[in-house]
Amino acid sequence: MKLRPKRAVTLVAALAMGFSTLIAGGTAQAASASNYAHSNATSGHRHAFDVSFQVRQLFSSSINASNVADADSSHCTGCHSVAIAFQIIADGKVPSSVNASNYGSAVNVDCVNCQTVGVAYQFIMAKPTVLSWSDQLKLWHIDGQLWSLYWSNASADQIAGQVNYLAGQVESILANAGHGYWPLVHHFVTLRH
Repeated sequence: MKLRPKRAVTLVAALAMGFSTLIAGGTAQAASASNYAHSNATSGHRHAFDVSFQVRQLFSSSINASNVADADSSHCTGCHSVAIAFQIIADGKVPSSVNASNYGSAVNVDCVNCQTVGVAYQFIMAKPTVLSWSDQLKLWHIDGQLWSLYWSNASADQIAGQVNYLAGQVESILANAGHGYWPLVHHFVTLRH
């Protein structure tokens, strides 16, 4: 990994959450999910914004999941770059193995007064869960709220705070998803500035 100057606000939160995955398969079959958000602000494109919101319902004995938010601003003044990646995986089985990676990056290169935010949240259910249509509708409503941040002109800290609030809403939805009891939850949070 190349070290770049002026690391800006980076928030990475991986919430490996009791959540299941849906893809037909036998005991030896693995399901894969990959999610990626990228934004790049430059002097010619001063406002960049991307949200990648993935909800996957799987039925698999093994899960491989990757979630990335990558934001950068380069060679500009007062640029604004935001990348937000939410990955939500529910499995109707109890997977024997889960291989998950979650990464967020925000980098400013030769920028003056630029605001760059890369936020990645990953939710993986650790109990057998089948999402109802109502559960999925509530989750997709969160996606709409994330996209509404495009019009907000909020600061990097305000955007990170709002995204964190919406991640809490996802947790609440998932806590009552499927059979309506709280899943086993593992939290992994990394904050970089």
